Amino acid sequence: MIQSHRTNLTLAASALLLSAFANPAGAVTAPDWVTSLTPGTWSAVSTNTLSSVNPGSGAWSGDTGQAAVCSAWNGGALAKNYGTKGALIAWGGGHHDYYGNEVYAFDLDTRRWSRLTDPYPNPSFPVSSGLWPDGSPSVTHTYAKSAYHPGTNSFMSVNVQTNNDFSQKTVPVFFDLGSRQWRHGPADSQQIIYGGWTVYDAKRDAFWSEGGDSGGVLGKFTMNGNGTSGSWTNFGAKLSALDSNAAIDPGHDFIAITTFRQNSNVYGLDLNNPSGSLVTLKQGGSSPSASANGWEWSDLRQAFIFWRRGSGVYEFKLSGSDWKTGTWNWTNLTAGGNSVTPQDQSNGVYNRFRLMRYDDAEIAVVVNSVTGSVYAFRMPGSSAPAIKPKPPSSVQAQ
Repeated sequence: MIQSHRTNLTLAASALLLSAFANPAGAVTAPDWVTSLTPGTWSAVSTNTLSSVNPGSGAWSGDTGQAAVCSAWNGGALAKNYGTKGALIAWGGGHHDYYGNEVYAFDLDTRRWSRLTDPYPNPSFPVSSGLWPDGSPSVTHTYAKSAYHPGTNSFMSVNVQTNNDFSQKTVPVFFDLGSRQWRHGPADSQQIIYGGWTVYDAKRDAFWSEGGDSGGVLGKFTMNGNGTSGSWTNFGAKLSALDSNAAIDPGHDFIAITTFRQNSNVYGLDLNNPSGSLVTLKQGGSSPSASANGWEWSDLRQAFIFWRRGSGVYEFKLSGSDWKTGTWNWTNLTAGGNSVTPQDQSNGVYNRFRLMRYDDAEIAVVVNSVTGSVYAFRMPGSSAPAIKPKPPSSVQAQ
């Protein structure tokens, strides 16, 4: 059995913090299967499924079992420093749907899922700290509140579950993808409550997070190394939308927050004035309809990318220089000849829709079912090879 427990960060991992910030986006060469994809199209790319690495049934099974990792309002992260090409991370459960806290990684080089830990074997509620005796966290519905810290190569989530209902506690937990061990930071004195989003801010080496239910706050967690001695700064509530999602425009230094399951607005939070009010962004073009959404920043296209579940991939790009007053235009990036559509998930996409930038290509990846494929969408913006390589046999190419 794989054991998970708290540990101090090694000097080697600390060195990784410096190297991660020294490596610019696009320093990694794209895998051959990525360069074989036609820009503007989806492909089913995985060679196994999450269910193929299922830990089985046990005290952690809950009402739904492993299926809840995708179906029960949970997200994930894109781990850019995992392996040689990065990985999509999946984690979650919560409520009484599923108590298994194992971590999964979809390696973008091998295109295979692996289970990095076993679930804690004997979850028993209530647990006031939200941490099991081995130091691993109890899972909760993460919504869009899971993220990744590149400096320590760690998956992170903001909340833990303290009872087998919707009770939560705001404790930043980190899973080191190198050592495969858990650690955690200090609890927030105020609650960043149920639902909502978390984003990583590389400029400040901090995570911003806001809960989705009323009564919560916007919190900033500054890492201070590996996060175990990090610190919280809290601001007033900003949007408090259960199914909200967010991403950072690093050039303009603001967070764009979406609530597409409720309405079509996009809001901006100025990171140089986090106590200020949200700015409603001016939209142009033909916007997608409201939906549980995937929302990311594209380094290649210098624009936000929205995936409407079961539909197209859209760009949201600024015309002009002032993000607060300029027009943000919508463009559907999905090619007319696209023949593959990722599996739908009515309970939300959240952070299981992520973007990975290589030196000459950028892809969106998404998983919505433990029995279904991982899907990849190659972003337009770089020319397809003059001679298109033959796709691997398991890739359903267009």
